[in-house]
Amino acid sequence: MRRSDGGLQVGVGPGATVVQGSDERTAAVVVGVLYPDPAAADGPARCPVVGHGPVATRLALTLAPSGPTDGRARLTVHVHQHVVPPDVGLAAARDGLLHLPVVVQSRRVVVGPLTGRPDDPCLHCLDRHRVDRDPGWPELSTWLGHPAQQVDPVPVPADVLAATEGVVLLLVRSALAGQLVTPGLSYEIGTRAPHVVVRTWRRHPACDWHPPPDRDVPGATSRAG
Repeated sequence: MRRSDGGLQVGVGPGATVVQGSDERTAAVVVGVLYPDPAAADGPARCPVVGHGPVATRLALTLAPSGPTDGRARLTVHVHQHVVPPDVGLAAARDGLLHLPVVVQSRRVVVGPLTGRPDDPCLHCLDRHRVDRDPGWPELSTWLGHPAQQVDPVPVPADVLAATEGVVLLLVRSALAGQLVTPGLSYEIGTRAPHVVVRTWRRHPACDWHPPPDRDVPGATSRAG
């Protein structure tokens, strides 16, 4: 929209931008850089999906490559039941690729955080934060992460499944397109109210899978929406 002061306003609310002192062609270029058209991406978002159960099946139908691929995938979605098994976090930290965990629990599905970039907390960081709050976490995660627990899928309501698919698709498309994906964010989706919570995880100061940070940082904070 062209404003009365001559600026071109794009969007309303947080994230809206006003381009001043530009002709229509220049303004259109600026807008295209700030707000890339998702439809202009080269084909649909595709990446491997690993896991069992209805969530993994639904995501694989949408995301899995339809034909042979060359080389290793840049990003892989991992679907787990109850927790991320401890050995998965170690493998993900060592391969230098992007990983998006999706954890299916009895009352919610947790998507993220995306791991594998320099500023991202790794899955070991998340476990260290959990141990800080619950010293019994290693025993619990080892038991729930056992293969016998992972192959027994947790049931997921259809509406939660659909919402989970949407969040995963948005994250995968943005990550593969090189767009900004804020480090450390996880998204919890449940049925109550509905339950939608975004948590911010940070690199743990004692995690030996990263260079030591300059200062201590807290664990996770949350904001409900």
